[in-house]
Amino acid sequence: MRFRVLGPLEVSGSGGVPVPISAPKHRALLSILLLHANHLVSADRLEAALWPDRPPRSASGLLRTCVSGLRHSLRPTEPDERPRLVTRPGGYELSVAPGDLDLAVFNDLSVRGRGALDRGDPEQATRLLRAALGLWRGEPAEGVDLDTDTETVVAGLRERRLAVEEAWVHAQFALGDDRELILRLTDLVTEHPFREGLHGQLMLALYRAGRQAEALDVFQALRRRLGAELGSEPSPSVQSLHERILRGDPELTVPVRSWLAGLGQSLAPRQLPPGTADFTGRSEHLEYLRSTGAPVVVISGPAGAGKTALAVHWAHQIAGRFPDGQVFVDLQGHSAGKPMDPTEALRRFLRALGTVPEQVPADQEEATALYRSLLAGKRMIVVLDNAGSAGQLRPLLPGAAGCLVVVTSRSRLPGLLAR
Repeated sequence: MRFRVLGPLEVSGSGGVPVPISAPKHRALLSILLLHANHLVSADRLEAALWPDRPPRSASGLLRTCVSGLRHSLRPTEPDERPRLVTRPGGYELSVAPGDLDLAVFNDLSVRGRGALDRGDPEQATRLLRAALGLWRGEPAEGVDLDTDTETVVAGLRERRLAVEEAWVHAQFALGDDRELILRLTDLVTEHPFREGLHGQLMLALYRAGRQAEALDVFQALRRRLGAELGSEPSPSVQSLHERILRGDPELTVPVRSWLAGLGQSLAPRQLPPGTADFTGRSEHLEYLRSTGAPVVVISGPAGAGKTALAVHWAHQIAGRFPDGQVFVDLQGHSAGKPMDPTEALRRFLRALGTVPEQVPADQEEATALYRSLLAGKRMIVVLDNAGSAGQLRPLLPGAAGCLVVVTSRSRLPGLLAR
């Protein structure tokens, strides 16, 4: 049985015969299980996903009914075939062989393609990365009604796809083949207008094609957009590329991949929510935030005071000083439900930083260690919104200088300050 989730959800059996999964709840349940294939998904998580507004009192029974119906649709067709959807203590797991799920194949091809690029084999890298991108048929689980948490997972997949696009661009540059790049990069820049690395790659491709004036126009358009909407300047690496194009640097026309590493910020996560267009006031608070040099800033106040709006507005203003990107999470510390477990926040951050789901540690200490290792030497903004306690925050703090952590909470978090 084959599963396709990188686009409209599709299931096929022996001989490619489609397996109909028509009930909306069954399609949502299957999508979530496929996005976490071969991993336990708790019953609580599934209930919250299938009934996001307010789970009914009978949610547990209804979930079991959904699982039973889906299990029937996915029943084995061969005598020696093992059941795919199995019940585990606390939840359910969908067992899928690596070659039977397009997402798993995409992850494998992506890793191999990046490895080939790192080994200096751009021809193999191009083939592998192109094959990985060819598996995408649209938005992940397109047409399925997904909850907010699953949409976050989908957003991470979009980010991973874009990272593969960028790696393919690097491989094409290394081959010295710029013709196809200009068309694709023009589309990507239109789709991702704040992705500075993509702009830099388009500038380089245009310059190498003898279109210096157009390359400079791309930079000016980016600069105007960043200034008008975020109040920031292009990153130092993109500004450096602009200066080299102005000088007509002949080294930029050589098909050498090494200098492209300066555009690595294109892979950086950009998770800040949109700023408030009509943000006013708070000038005293903003001035204080601009003047502080502290690596951790706590914005506290009662519900509805505008803590998140202030944090996001300030983070957008200073984003240019942190070229490695921004990550954001709502810790739900004062929400009606349970506060988010730090391990779940770590999983989201690790995926945003490029870790494939299969390599995200389940143990909190191991996840924290990997998170801090990935942040070492980077300059990033980490926004921890709606924190409930210092204990919830400590595993999410970077281990070294260079990153800025912005916390919002109804509490002053004295335990964190004491640390």
